[in-house]
This record gives sequence, structure tokens and C-alpha cells, in this order.
Amino acid sequence: MVKKLTNEMVRVSRQHTVIITHGAPEKRLKHFEGYECHKDVTVSYKQVSLSNMAQLINYMRSDRTGKPLKEVLQDKEYMLGAVKEIMLLRKEEELLESTEPKHKMIGMMLRTRRLKQEELKKLSAKKLSPDSKEVEDISSLRQDHCHMYVFLKHAKTEEHVASNGHND
Repeated sequence: MVKKLTNEMVRVSRQHTVIITHGAPEKRLKHFEGYECHKDVTVSYKQVSLSNMAQLINYMRSDRTGKPLKEVLQDKEYMLGAVKEIMLLRKEEELLESTEPKHKMIGMMLRTRRLKQEELKKLSAKKLSPDSKEVEDISSLRQDHCHMYVFLKHAKTEEHVASNGHND
């Protein structure tokens, strides 16, 4: 299904196709490489940071308060907590990208603590409702980045156009 859809997207595009997903290259590239439509196409990818607003929306979607989004947006305490969480994520990211070893270490400690808290929260939710399908892996909703895949078509040679009869 993914290959058919991607083939069609690349086929109908003039120069390039862009796909943005949370899927890491080690999982997605196998779907994007090695089939007939891509002979004249190269696939490149880049990890891209999400905006603060996108992270805030992901946070609200992943928190599972049980409330409709409209109610969540009107809850001042919840919104302050969510914004604080996003600010902490940004600070963690900034520290991890630092060239200063001390800052990098603090960033790693913050990330480790946050991931441990998220894991404990997930485990306690499973204990409260072991049969519930609502308890699922929400890690992709909490990522601070996504992956952008670009399919770039190379210019067709005149020989290819002549043999094909047209410039696809």
C-alpha cells in the first residue's frame, strides 16, 4: 500500500515529492527505495524539529485527559502545565545540542528523568486498566521532531524522451 501510494505521488509530481512523518529512516526507507518508479529519483531525509505549537498540540493529544480538546483549551491550569512542559522540552533540546560538555550532560539527565516519568505514567495507566485498549504507546505523539523525506526527480535525458515518446 505504501509503495503504491508513494509511486503514484512521485509519478505525478514534476520535480519532487515531500513526505513528513514520525517514522524514523530505519523504518521508512525500506518503503521508499528500490522499486521501478524510482530509477531516476533519489530519496533524502532530514530530522526536523517541531514548532512549539505542534508540540503543544501533540502534548494535549497524548495526555489522555478524557476531556474534549475544547474543554482542555479552556482549562487555564492545564494549559499552563502544558506550556511549562513544552518549555522544559525546548530547554532539554537546547542543552543536548550544546557544545559545552556540562550542559550536554544536564540535558541527558533531564531527558532520562522525563522518559522515566513517562514510562512510570504509562505503567500506572496499564495497572489501572489492564484490558483497556485506550492505553497505548503514545511516544510518537510526544516526539519533538519528525522526519522529512524528499523524492527528487533527476532530469530525463533526451534519449529517454525520444524512446518514450514524451517527457513524463
